[in-house]
Amino acid sequence: MNKNHSVLAALLLVASTTAFAGENYVALDLGQGKAADACTGLSADFSCTDTASTTRFGIGHQFSPNIAAEIGYLSSGDATASATYYNYWGTATAKESFKQSVSGINLAIVGSMPVNETFSLIGKVGLLKSTVKSSYDYTDYTYYGTSTRASISYDNTTVGYGFGTLFKANDALSLRLMYEDFGSVKACSTCTGGNLTMISAGLLIGF
Repeated sequence: MNKNHSVLAALLLVASTTAFAGENYVALDLGQGKAADACTGLSADFSCTDTASTTRFGIGHQFSPNIAAEIGYLSSGDATASATYYNYWGTATAKESFKQSVSGINLAIVGSMPVNETFSLIGKVGLLKSTVKSSYDYTDYTYYGTSTRASISYDNTTVGYGFGTLFKANDALSLRLMYEDFGSVKACSTCTGGNLTMISAGLLIGF
């Protein structure tokens, strides 16, 4: 049994051994994702950003006052890099650009430690089954604007963790702030990879 399967088994074990008549909820997290290796290896000609707006929508079940389980779909915007090349007279001769995005299913156990009736510290551990999509575009302006395009997708399964705070507004509505590290994701089998992280604000609605 590999590490990812061991973590999944542990998550299911915690959920099955703590179950009681708790409440269900939906969760919407909006934040800023960062791919650590998105700009790695690019020359100084490139303008690059390794962050993108990231959204996660999921459902959860509160098994006890201290344990919940969540499953959600995470999707990021594009991390981008581009460079424009010029000749001696300052005329653009070519443009090169890259885009990269991440999406996938996130399964996690969330633990909470109440500080008072409305405020709790929270931590989570889980798996992210993700797909990294990358695209490349090169346009040569000197030969009638000819372009070269390529794209690739690569699947990752990683173990991650997170921590933050939760504020309970009422019995049905809570707000949370979190930092999460989903582990090292790669864009291809030979790529070095880097940690995918996310800082987010979330809304939880019980039902």
